[in-house]
Amino acid sequence: MNKLLHGDCLTELKKLDDNSVDLLLTDPPYGTNDKYHKSIKRGNNITSFNSIEWDNVIPFDYLNECFRIMKDDTWGVVFTDKKEITTVWNYIESAGFKPRNTFYWIKPNKAPTPASNFKSNVETCIVFTKGRTTIKWTGGGNQPNYIMLPFVIGKEWVNHPTQKPIKLMEHFIQLFSKEGDVVLDPFVGSGTTPVACIRSNRNYIGVEIDEAYVELAKERISAEINRYITAENANKVLRKFFDVTD
Repeated sequence: MNKLLHGDCLTELKKLDDNSVDLLLTDPPYGTNDKYHKSIKRGNNITSFNSIEWDNVIPFDYLNECFRIMKDDTWGVVFTDKKEITTVWNYIESAGFKPRNTFYWIKPNKAPTPASNFKSNVETCIVFTKGRTTIKWTGGGNQPNYIMLPFVIGKEWVNHPTQKPIKLMEHFIQLFSKEGDVVLDPFVGSGTTPVACIRSNRNYIGVEIDEAYVELAKERISAEINRYITAENANKVLRKFFDVTD
């Protein structure tokens, strides 16, 4: 069941069976390339968002396929830019889902900015369901709609400009799915969602169009799998967690 698919998500999602996924968890492009020439810095490396071609447009059509693929009474989480919350919320609704709330990732260690503005310590996602909220829900009335986690630093950082912390994806996986469930990420990037799935004993399906990021995701997944391999269980673990399809 665990798969890392190399290709356009609209093409690859059409190959997946109806009602076969228990959780949609993804961080698609925000469409943030604009005249302000934003850039981010990790150590000595600076990435300009104007050089990232895949961040020019917010994708929406994949949500229609996801509605078909997801089981009834399941959850979805889609990250988006703060300026596009209403736009993405409305499209989630038009695809047939029921938006439930916004959720905020608070980054206490975000570096200062010299610009004449506040530094951005918050990132947003929209949480929604296909059907009821009572299924596959381990939260409750006191479950807050935010989490405070450091920005990706240290050994976890890989060469991807919009990488999310593993613990952030684990948080959603553990809230909205059960062990053995299938988690879908149509924009899997550097492979954070599959790594979080392996740590949480969930199955994953990840799709990525950029070959360089597919290779990066493969490396991260392999490294995570190696943590669990012994001489006795090697073949079993590899069969369970690693399948790459071009």
